[in-house]
Amino acid sequence: MHRDNAFPHFTTPHKMMLGWIPATSVVWYDFASEPTPVAEAILLAPAELGGSATGPVSIEVRIADGRNYYFE
Repeated sequence: MHRDNAFPHFTTPHKMMLGWIPATSVVWYDFASEPTPVAEAILLAPAELGGSATGPVSIEVRIADGRNYYFE
């Protein structure tokens, strides 16, 4: 019983690929095309609660084609 959580949880990109997180639950920033500073406060909700109804669950920051950072 003590080894029930031996495996890590899926991350945001994995959940997006599986369709578990809708696109409306992810805030997108694209610094690859427009590198302007952003001054916003975003309160992220736990992904386990399903997102959308409680707020965004992740932030995707695109820094180049195919290179993204995710905050969850």
